[in-house]
Amino acid sequence: MINEVKLDALSGPTWYRRNAVLIHRFFQDSRELASVADELKIPLAAAKRTISIIVELGATNRGYFRRSLRAGDPEYANALFVTLPVHKWVRDLAGKIASAIERSSGQHPSIARAVIDFYTTSVHSNNRVMVKADADVARGRQFATFVRTLRVHEIWPRPIAFKCGDRKTTELLVKKRLAELELTSEERATLTHVPVHNRHYPESVEGFAIDVGCRRRNGEVLSSEAFRYAMTVSAASEIWAKAKTKAESDAQPKSGFLFE
Repeated sequence: MINEVKLDALSGPTWYRRNAVLIHRFFQDSRELASVADELKIPLAAAKRTISIIVELGATNRGYFRRSLRAGDPEYANALFVTLPVHKWVRDLAGKIASAIERSSGQHPSIARAVIDFYTTSVHSNNRVMVKADADVARGRQFATFVRTLRVHEIWPRPIAFKCGDRKTTELLVKKRLAELELTSEERATLTHVPVHNRHYPESVEGFAIDVGCRRRNGEVLSSEAFRYAMTVSAASEIWAKAKTKAESDAQPKSGFLFE
């Protein structure tokens, strides 16, 4: 775990870096919220909102959150928070993904909100989002499209098939889901088969999921911790609400939107 985080040590948009540091200093370093917000130039009301969203996400999705170190604070002693990635290359990639999320949110705020909400409340500790039944397909397809349109070449929507039930049943399900989710041929080629080995994936559950694959420079393929972290901070920042059109400001980036 990282003991100290400085704003200029992180990459990505200003809102992302500020809120990443805010979350870390409040939950990990047990700093006073008003003091941290002042240092980071975040309005106190906005800082409180960010912290409350993190607490809400931790309450609904415990899989990848860590318990707060604010032991002496009755309100937050049992709260769970998302931790900053330990490895620098993961933090740098998370910043790059946050920039892409910013751009996408500016172009399609309602879609970005729906996808971010779906992902942050549904993702498991292994970074996978289950496509359990036909009702999940539409959201899974929207999620895959969102990841693809971020245009971050290190990541892509990766299909996961669980070996539950007989082989023929699994093969038919995989073929069905790949078609329904409208994955590209390149994405389908990264299909990964994994055994069912824990209580989260009983045999009665249709064995298919999507995670976000990440390719390191050495060619190694991992499930993207950077994507999960960037999405969580984006959710806590309510990034879709920060979009401003060109008519609202002269300080206009090339994407066509300004984010504070």
